[in-house]
Amino acid sequence: MQDEQEIIDAALRRMAIHSGGTRELVERWMRRAGVFRAATLEWKVGPSRPDGATSWTAEHGGHHFRIDATQDVGRLYLCWAELGERPLGDGTVKALMARARDLVRLGGPFGGLPSGPATAAPRIEFMPQSRGSGARGETRLEMLQLGLSLLLHIRPEGVLAFRLITHSAQAQAEASRMAEADPITLAIHGARVPWQFADCLPLFGFVQAPPYELLLCALGIDELGILALSGGVVVAARRVTPGQLADFDVGALVDALAGARAPNESTAEASSTAAPERPPAVISTPAEAATTTRRKRKASGRPLDELIARHFAHVAAQIPANIVGATTARIIWSAIEQAHRQDLPAISGRGVELFAALHAAGLLKHLPGDHAGRAALQILTILSPIVRRVHHRCWSLMLPELRKEKSDVIRAIRGREDAP
Repeated sequence: MQDEQEIIDAALRRMAIHSGGTRELVERWMRRAGVFRAATLEWKVGPSRPDGATSWTAEHGGHHFRIDATQDVGRLYLCWAELGERPLGDGTVKALMARARDLVRLGGPFGGLPSGPATAAPRIEFMPQSRGSGARGETRLEMLQLGLSLLLHIRPEGVLAFRLITHSAQAQAEASRMAEADPITLAIHGARVPWQFADCLPLFGFVQAPPYELLLCALGIDELGILALSGGVVVAARRVTPGQLADFDVGALVDALAGARAPNESTAEASSTAAPERPPAVISTPAEAATTTRRKRKASGRPLDELIARHFAHVAAQIPANIVGATTARIIWSAIEQAHRQDLPAISGRGVELFAALHAAGLLKHLPGDHAGRAALQILTILSPIVRRVHHRCWSLMLPELRKEKSDVIRAIRGREDAP
């Protein structure tokens, strides 16, 4: 049987929008993602107003974010010069700044300029490459090739719904339905994780499932491709129809990849010189295990290791007993420590998304329940700056900051050690 990646590669090469196949598409995505994932925002504070409120602004991409706050609690807006603004959420100033930064690092902001009542769907005269926005988000119609277009509805937080259509006359009716539709999600061992919009056609969705990244791309009238990346290299590929996407569980694919990874340093060294047996439809990379080994060796020599090891041990000892979420907090904290040792990137999202990412990385055996999971994250947020609450339903695991001597997370950990 022809390899799944070869079939996907051939389909991508047939598209007029993109003739370089899988390799070129992944390279374009990595370049684009590298730019927005390293983005920062510079906030400027304005003078206090007579009502006691203060505003902070940060420019980004021709528009700007604004936070209006009173006594450190306020609302975040995305603003278009002289055209309007879209509210993005409430919270503390620090949390709202982190929320704006996280949106930028996802490739946003998203959603376009709001217009009309909250129930209205975007209304424009649809032609190829057209766009419209409303209170619930932005709708785009993108031509992929003659006779095939991608209709997208992108919400302000970056989640999306889509339809593959063959005639632009379908667009308005479909757009109205998509404005009401639930965003598409990816199942990882039963946990539902929303796809985030990726503006890199025909690639239009991505999910972070460390140590892997899943990409979603359009291939044909009724065909989609899912690519699993590790270190910017395609390590697995699957084809699905739009109807199959909701039922496709990537857990089996991730398990197959995890089984191909070296369980320890000695087998990792062997894998660097001999290609492992490849599970069906999995494109294995012999250098992957060796790369993991090199990262572990590099990490073991960091001067911050002793400080961080003490912090993980201290927090583990401080998790209170006999309260809701305590047992789950210990399990999650152990998974976070392993994620740090494996040099995983930052993980952000709702609790279920954090747990799904740790589960997909092989660091959590079971997904915690909603109530216990939320309680555990609240406990860990109090005990460690590594777990940061950036919104009332959104957390971040600040793993990259543990590798930076002067990061605010490291400073906070040192400050806790120095406190009497």
